Amino acid sequence: MPFVMRAIVERGELPEEGARRELFEEGGVHIEGDLEIVGCYPMHVYGIDMLQVSFRGRVAHGDVTISHEHDGARWAKASDMRALLTDEVIAEMAGGREDVADLLGYIRTDLDRYLARRRSV
Repeated sequence: MPFVMRAIVERGELPEEGARRELFEEGGVHIEGDLEIVGCYPMHVYGIDMLQVSFRGRVAHGDVTISHEHDGARWAKASDMRALLTDEVIAEMAGGREDVADLLGYIRTDLDRYLARRRSV
């Protein structure tokens, strides 16, 4: 089962380690093999500038459980998520905030890259 994840790394932690840790902490998910970088871009959240790195990996077998911190989270196919991120939807979600529109555009680009890689395998 493919999975795309975003995580904030802790001090001294490599991005791939942070992604693996967050996947386990937030969903009980273990990744088989390597993680592949899908995209990398600047973003501004929590009042600071960050570098967003998106990974692609294969979920090991087992049950996935979303943590209590994400009671509104749900699983979605990458293709379904991508289909929702039209220019109109991004503009509506951003509500006139260029930084939010940029972030949503980057997520859309990551989904495009992820889906293209899946098709080429």
